[in-house]
Amino acid sequence: MQLPINFSAVDVGPAGLKDVWADLDGVAVTSGQLIDLFDLSLGDHTLTVYAMDKAYNKSSQSVTFTVIATVASMQSSLNRLYKEGQIDNAGIYKGLSQKLNAAQMLLNKGQKAAAINILEAFIKEVTAQSGNHIDEDAADMLIADAQWVIAHLPR
Repeated sequence: MQLPINFSAVDVGPAGLKDVWADLDGVAVTSGQLIDLFDLSLGDHTLTVYAMDKAYNKSSQSVTFTVIATVASMQSSLNRLYKEGQIDNAGIYKGLSQKLNAAQMLLNKGQKAAAINILEAFIKEVTAQSGNHIDEDAADMLIADAQWVIAHLPR
């Protein structure tokens, strides 16, 4: 999923606007840039827009947003990782996909404990394949997502 970054500023005083710039978590971004949410870690992120007028008065405004994981987003990540070759075995990909589908079905039925068991089995399989048929960084991301989902399931 792509997050479009769009920002602007206006000078309410007589000096006029000199410059406008922004950063996302301290890394420079430009207005119109698309951020791939796949590349952002789980948790809070802050976009800060800065403006300076021709009299060198500076101002800034920030917005914080949170990247979360869901079973659906995990399925999307799994599909992408397989398409990109970071999961190199069709059988492993299909097995993991089936686990996610089963977990989602159980959650839809309100069977949280059973869904957690499936997600824990997902974590074990990803862990076992990390560095083998699943790229280590991809495995770390899938495991972190699954752990996040388990930790944030409604009580």
